[in-house]
Amino acid sequence: MRRKPAWLLLLGITGVLLAVASVSAFLRWRHRPRPVPSPAPLAERETWEVYRIRGARIGYGRTVIRHDDEDGRRVVKVTGLLRLGLARFDQPARMEINFTDTETPAGALLARECEFRQGPMTMRTLARVRGSRLEMDMTTRGERHTESRSWPADGGGAMGTEESLLRRPMKPGEHRVVHLLGPENLIETVDLSARQEEEDVALLDGTYRLLRIDMRIRWQTGPEPDEQSAAGQETNEIKGAVWCDASGEMLKSWLEPMEREAFRVPKEVAMTNTPLAKFDLGLDTLVRLDRPLPHGLDTRRARYRVTLDAGSPATVFVSGPAQQVRWVDGHTAEITVYAIRPGRQDSNRDAPSDPPTEADKEPNNFIQSADAKVVADARKVAPDETDPWRVALALEQFVHDTITHKDLAQFFVTAADVAATRQGDCKAHALYLAALARARGIPARVAVGLVYRPGDHAFAYHMWTEVFIQERWMPIDGTLAKGGVGAGHLQLGHSNMTGVSAYASFLPAMQVIGQLHLELLDAE
Repeated sequence: MRRKPAWLLLLGITGVLLAVASVSAFLRWRHRPRPVPSPAPLAERETWEVYRIRGARIGYGRTVIRHDDEDGRRVVKVTGLLRLGLARFDQPARMEINFTDTETPAGALLARECEFRQGPMTMRTLARVRGSRLEMDMTTRGERHTESRSWPADGGGAMGTEESLLRRPMKPGEHRVVHLLGPENLIETVDLSARQEEEDVALLDGTYRLLRIDMRIRWQTGPEPDEQSAAGQETNEIKGAVWCDASGEMLKSWLEPMEREAFRVPKEVAMTNTPLAKFDLGLDTLVRLDRPLPHGLDTRRARYRVTLDAGSPATVFVSGPAQQVRWVDGHTAEITVYAIRPGRQDSNRDAPSDPPTEADKEPNNFIQSADAKVVADARKVAPDETDPWRVALALEQFVHDTITHKDLAQFFVTAADVAATRQGDCKAHALYLAALARARGIPARVAVGLVYRPGDHAFAYHMWTEVFIQERWMPIDGTLAKGGVGAGHLQLGHSNMTGVSAYASFLPAMQVIGQLHLELLDAE
């Protein structure tokens, strides 16, 4: 069996590390002795950070704040750069993100420009606040998507938390809420709660007495509610903390999943050509199973006990035809997984109704089902077959055979990229297969979760495809091409990869990384 990349973690880590950068972007490195600084909150300056995961340095960031005149008004430009280097199953992977937020002098977001680069792939996002709406325009290869979301009147840019604390430093015991547009283009609510007393904190140049402020970052995802109902809205949350001096400057930031940290440093420290400590997004995030799955990926049914250190797995794993989630207690759930096929009775009969939407059928930024190469590929596979399930299986095998180079360094691609290059990781397989299915008239989306790796007796983070056939979603996997999916796949969520939902679909994975424990109860 080929190794499955944990591509989705890096996308999630990208957003969260930028969030770490955002909660440390106004820091100022202080050498001994450290007098209490009194900077102007919006003073022009350049700052630098280094980023670590579980103590391993993985990259650096730079933030520049400057004043400007734009259309006859005074504005503030906040420009950020993030460079990361990690490994995925021993293959190096690097990425770069650049963004510029335009804000009022009071800190209200006016506009954003963001560019993500990884290998040959570039994704651009433009956002503009228009009254009570945030208009976003996202462009990837061959596709452009425009989306409008409700925008809070007090919403800030990526540095909204820092600006709030610099303008009005928090006092011990104080609580505050900040609204902002996170770097992953999701609207965030940041709850800040200051501890009662300062504490000793280890920074990179020594230990200092600082005020700890506990932090909860929450995202509202899914369709926007109408005036009568909030149906479709889901809340995802991660926890962290920042440490501030008396002026409100934050000298360290931390986020709970995988112990991600950001420290303010001088430019020469950030730019030092020091070899990055090895952190492998594939090998270092495997979730061990207490005993081998007897039939591996061919298992027809399996029941697992799933434990989450913080929170309940019943809130992050989804129920559907192939997976039933039963709440046990605040940290435990039992999950039964079925290998479903047309005509087979084994399935979760209590699965909620989940009919396909137009977004499950149409092309978008990541699933370019109208791309000329994608359409040509789809038409040549089983051209005379009319049974949708047989077409789906033929496409599954085609994707497996066509992607000849399993490139784990390219973790952020689109279906059109894969059609052109014939290479990529599990995300490439899943997106390409979904695009081919849509091009043949079959509703399709991608699933994110974990897949069993027999050689390691462990689960790795993974992506596969779901097609809507015979009134239910059927999982297929172009990475494996086993004629459907067995009970060795545990699903955290799914996405049609439209607009901001492409980011939101990865948030459940970020909630469980490093906290998940699996036991096999029985299997057949």
